[in-house]
Amino acid sequence: MIYRERASSDDLIAYYRRKGIRIGSNCTFHAPRTIKIDITQPFLIKIGNNVEITDYVSILCHDFAWSTFKTEKGEIIGSNGPVHIGNNVFIGEKSIIMKGVTVGNNVIIGAGSVVKHDIPDCTVVAGNPAKIIMTYDEFYTKRKKNMFWRRKCLRENILIVKASFLPKIYSEIFSTFL
Repeated sequence: MIYRERASSDDLIAYYRRKGIRIGSNCTFHAPRTIKIDITQPFLIKIGNNVEITDYVSILCHDFAWSTFKTEKGEIIGSNGPVHIGNNVFIGEKSIIMKGVTVGNNVIIGAGSVVKHDIPDCTVVAGNPAKIIMTYDEFYTKRKKNMFWRRKCLRENILIVKASFLPKIYSEIFSTFL
């Protein structure tokens, strides 16, 4: 199978840039074969620097609701809006960013979120529709506290294993972790 522009993160970013989407530096598109960014009006989409976009994320700048009007009323009444994603943003797996949304800087969007409204700087959002669940700094503090707890548990478990099961040679190897 030939993946061309979806072969790697860099290839996909280059492809979207050629289409006219503005994408900053140091961005990563994880699982590029699954990411969908609306290219019907690429000038409406701007992605900042240091943005991480994960599996099955969709970014839309228009919708196809007009198709119901076309069928029922015989008219095409389109709707579109810009999507601006700030700097240092993480977009979790299977999230959808809808048209007309601005995502601020230092934002984390939880997996499965549907972003229908603007997200202010320095926030963590999740849900459908996405809602603020904490500040960026609160999340950092929580994550850092959790990291210390995991290190403590690992250290205690290594001590238990070292004392009860491992011969002297393994004890010397594990001593580097203590």
